Amino acid sequence: MKKIILLLLILVLFCGCSQGRIIPIEEKQAAVLSSYLHSEHESPAELIRFYAASDEKILLSGSNGIRSDFDLLRYIVPVLNDLQIRSMGFWFLNNISQEILDNYFSGNSDKYSAKDLLFLSDPSRTGFYELEEFILYLKDFIHRSPEEASLWQISGSELKEDSETSPFLLYSCYSQSEDKKITEERKKILIHNLLLNENGKWELPFQGALYDLMIHKWPLYHYSGINLNESPFGDLYLSEEDFRNNDTVSRYYDGLILMGVEDLFDPLSPIEAFINEGNTAEALEFFPDQLIRKKVKPASYLMNRTLRSQFNKMKRQFSRFSKIIDENYPSLE
Repeated sequence: MKKIILLLLILVLFCGCSQGRIIPIEEKQAAVLSSYLHSEHESPAELIRFYAASDEKILLSGSNGIRSDFDLLRYIVPVLNDLQIRSMGFWFLNNISQEILDNYFSGNSDKYSAKDLLFLSDPSRTGFYELEEFILYLKDFIHRSPEEASLWQISGSELKEDSETSPFLLYSCYSQSEDKKITEERKKILIHNLLLNENGKWELPFQGALYDLMIHKWPLYHYSGINLNESPFGDLYLSEEDFRNNDTVSRYYDGLILMGVEDLFDPLSPIEAFINEGNTAEALEFFPDQLIRKKVKPASYLMNRTLRSQFNKMKRQFSRFSKIIDENYPSLE
């Protein structure tokens, strides 16, 4: 019996480690993909312009907790402004009254700060500095042209029945947007980052094969926009489960944005004292299952500990994948 248990434990560990492997694509397929990138290379901006010219709206699917997503969003904001498309929706602004958002981004009210917006959205998921910094960046960008401030429409990412008023670009988490329940017709673009699978574990998309090619064969194409429906990339399998079911990535997504590999997996940074004695009662509405031992520790401490716990868990997991990526770099000597 002990031997059986030991073998099972080894098998579990082996399976857990196998998720972190980088599996190279076959040479023939690698040549096809490389040839496509060299001849049809686009920037993410060009991909967005392509869909905008076709009068298509976009769902940008990212990874919850990864800092590089927000570098990409900062890049996209002026792209949309140049297209005179000024409507965006973000998952971290969900649950907030549209009137509050309109007043905040138009500058008509100083009642709420960026941190207040995150609290109103959901303090159990939004207490991170990078979210606050992006909101401040977006507000500042809008107010650089005061005459155009009223043209901007910033909202949450919940899908709306009225497609006319629904934002052009929605940014949502992979774990939220890929539940196959999205009914609104949008072009879906995947940000090529770590993916949170259905078992709640992070894994490399395409079994890390694209990272292998980016490291060894595509030094100039780390930040690219790819139309999956018009390229050989669409025939790839996003996960091992998709491979077994013969579900290619183009079944779920229309586009892919290849991200860089250096310092990629940096987790969001928790805001210190995001939950405090002054807002504990309101925060409790978003923590229905939080165990509060009033005689031992205050609720605010336990809630902030929840955010820190999320951060520490992501940091450990991301560090493991960063090590996997680093081990696959070619020697620079």
